[in-house]
Amino acid sequence: MFGWIKYKLRSREARHTALLKRAKDVLREGAPEEARQICLDILRRSPDEPRALSLMANVAADLSQVEEGLRWADRATAADPGAAAPHYSAGRLWELAGQPDRAEASYRRVISLDPSHAKAHNNLGCVLSLQGKSDEALDCYRRALQLDPEQPEANQNYAALTSDAGAREVAIQGYLRQMQKDPTDARAFNNLANIYIGLGRNAEAMANLERAIALDPNRAEAHYSRALLLLSEGNYAAGWREYEWRWRLD
Repeated sequence: MFGWIKYKLRSREARHTALLKRAKDVLREGAPEEARQICLDILRRSPDEPRALSLMANVAADLSQVEEGLRWADRATAADPGAAAPHYSAGRLWELAGQPDRAEASYRRVISLDPSHAKAHNNLGCVLSLQGKSDEALDCYRRALQLDPEQPEANQNYAALTSDAGAREVAIQGYLRQMQKDPTDARAFNNLANIYIGLGRNAEAMANLERAIALDPNRAEAHYSRALLLLSEGNYAAGWREYEWRWRLD
């Protein structure tokens, strides 16, 4: 009898693991609704499955659904108090809610549970920077890069807070690697352009801004940066046209 129960539990665990892998894969591919449906199917059979609850919070964060996401994160934490993932999703959601102090607490909880969580170190750096704690933020970015040197966002954030040319070169290489992996990543092209602007490498910056705009024609920050470059070069007609994008900046 007990052997049969153990077999059923193992079978259910294996089925859930396979479904959750599928959900994570489709979420990475840009299909959050499909990931949500997979998780809901799991939760209909196992309402307290902590990994499915946690992934629901992550999906909600991707969709900027703050209140719903925090409810899923709370349920996931109650189901598995030692899991870092729901606290990470909660941190993202508190950032979306404009509450950096609560996001900071969530990311610190992630790191206490999983000190090797590179993205949590990076995101903690972001919320510390928002609170004016630049030195602490730099420490977080350094730690994030020690754990995962190829993090594009950590490279960008670290380079933005330091005048160290070596750090900026590391950031450039990180973005170039990201572009090789995903040539359609408009954000990476935009962020790389910002680093080139900081180094005075305007021709390279312009080329990357144009690539970002080609990939995402409505990316306001790319248009705005392009406007400033055009104006600095004396191309006033095109520069002032692009400068109108400032009204669409977040």
